[in-house]
Amino acid sequence: MATIDFGAGYPAYPDLASAVAAAGAGGTVRSWGPHTDTVGVYTWPGALSGITWLHMGGGDYTFDGGLATLDCLRIDGTGNTLVLLNADGTRVKIKGYGRYVFWVNAAGNVINDPYLFDNGYVAAGHIRPYMLYANSTIHRPVIASGLDNQAYQYGLYISNSNGGLVTDLYIANVNVTGTGRVYAVLSSGSCGRVLIDGVILENCSSVAPSYPLSWGGTGAGDVMRVRRAQIRSLTGPVNSRIGYAYQKGIDIENFIFDNCGGDGFVFQAPSAFVGDQNRVVNGVIRGMSASGVSANQLVAGSAPTIRNVIARDCVGNGFVSYGTFDPDSDHNVAYNNGTDYSGWTKGANDLEAVDPLQADPANGDYTLLSDSPCIGTGETIAGMRYDIGGIERPQGANFDIGPHEYPAEVIDLVNKFAVATGSAGTIVAGENTFSDAAADFQLPDANHKLYIYNCIAANAGLANINSVDSATQVVTDKTFSTDPQSGSIKWALFLVAQ
Repeated sequence: MATIDFGAGYPAYPDLASAVAAAGAGGTVRSWGPHTDTVGVYTWPGALSGITWLHMGGGDYTFDGGLATLDCLRIDGTGNTLVLLNADGTRVKIKGYGRYVFWVNAAGNVINDPYLFDNGYVAAGHIRPYMLYANSTIHRPVIASGLDNQAYQYGLYISNSNGGLVTDLYIANVNVTGTGRVYAVLSSGSCGRVLIDGVILENCSSVAPSYPLSWGGTGAGDVMRVRRAQIRSLTGPVNSRIGYAYQKGIDIENFIFDNCGGDGFVFQAPSAFVGDQNRVVNGVIRGMSASGVSANQLVAGSAPTIRNVIARDCVGNGFVSYGTFDPDSDHNVAYNNGTDYSGWTKGANDLEAVDPLQADPANGDYTLLSDSPCIGTGETIAGMRYDIGGIERPQGANFDIGPHEYPAEVIDLVNKFAVATGSAGTIVAGENTFSDAAADFQLPDANHKLYIYNCIAANAGLANINSVDSATQVVTDKTFSTDPQSGSIKWALFLVAQ
């Protein structure tokens, strides 16, 4: 076990392979740039586990396959930690490879900030830039660009991993012709409850149909869990499928599918669902060249739950079902589609032909305006705490519909009320009156109420202050008296969005 420096300035160890061999299990290797490593495929031996790889800066350390090498890096060892981005902004980069570029083939590894660009070439066929074949973690992987290999660009390919975590995957500028397809995430085999916590794919195109989020897990109870997904400006044919659930369960929260070719979601299940989640909640699907959400060939027990989803401005249908077993649908909004609902069993709270009033959908801004009918009218989802931007849910009594929660305006209530007698924040029995001495102030809108809450007394409860001008929302009378209490009583003020 040793610490080995390699790369620029360290001729004794000119490449990763020699450094890892010298460091041994449990050792540390430190890369220095600028340096170009032209070694072909390197398989990190299974016996060399628990190694830490740190990029130290000085310039980028670049693996360059020269558009002639199929494979780059395969990790067979377990328990390794790779830190591939330095504080000075330089990083480990990989380009010029044609097939398996970054392959995690063993469990317990943590890979931070890998960066891929300009991989894929025609002679190599399909390319799998990132491969997750075991229960490991990849943080912030980037595919900054991809060459036109005229075949499939798989993005992140998950196979029989039996779990795993990928955070903040970013893919851009991948444009393929011929029979090429573009994927952000594709999974197959027994993948368990793998979690994709953050994925953006933008400005990509294909001639053949693309499937950016494609789930074909075959293990019992397999669930594709995706959080904070944004698929924007993917140009492709009308039979593309942005979210494609073919086999088992799918669990997606907080998503934006914006201005893409094909359908937003397609559900096609040949067997009943086995697992603890099968749902699509809180998202917006806009500008699809086909339909927003399409349920095809569902069988008994396979139908997903669709909640708090906006489908708008799609050429085809907003929500469409072609089978006997429709999804469990409620609290969704369809607006300005070719047909809003077709063959779809609407829930009691599904809205049709209602403008969700979002800030600037034509330019990709789906935050809600203050008078949006989506505010406070969604279904509260157990275990879901934040929206796509990190705002806590709910801001009011219920979730908002769509990926964004409308933030409640915070009013500083200090000095808005004056206590007639007693010290600040304490009201003495028999003298428990808020006076009207403080200046008038305005509530955000008619959906907000102001409450005073007794925090100590046994008969504590909420009491609404109703002295609010209905037109201006100005609180004009701030006098509030309570029933006599014994002892000192602490009070708290709450502004609540209804």
